[in-house]
This record gives sequence, structure tokens and C-alpha cells, in this order.
Amino acid sequence: MNLIVADKREDDEREAWLAGISSLASQRIRVLHYPAVWQRAGMANLAILNAQGDYLLFLNSDIQVANAE
Repeated sequence: MNLIVADKREDDEREAWLAGISSLASQRIRVLHYPAVWQRAGMANLAILNAQGDYLLFLNSDIQVANAE
């Protein structure tokens, strides 16, 4: 399993966090910086072009865990 973070946001704290997680397992975690204006489809395409394996899961940052009840 590989984790790819396709990102456009520019924030020093976020950059430090992303660098930290990618250094934990550089073979499995890659951070890709999207070079154009923020566009979800464009970032997804960047991730697809760099993905390996049989399955893809797109998980956006605005996803929330909800209680089933």
C-alpha cells in the first residue's frame, strides 16, 4: 500500500508535517505538490499518474467521521 498526498496548500506547519510523515516511510509515502492553481480533478490526475497498485482511494480533507446513530 502506498499513500500519496497531492497537495496545493502552502503553509509552513503543514509542510513540516508532510515532510515528517514522508520521511517515516519514504518508499510508501509520497507528497506531490500540485504546480498549478488549486483544482481537485487536477490533483487527482497527478495522484493517478504517480500511483502504483491495483486500487485507488480518494480521500478529501473535508471528510468527517459521523456516528451511525
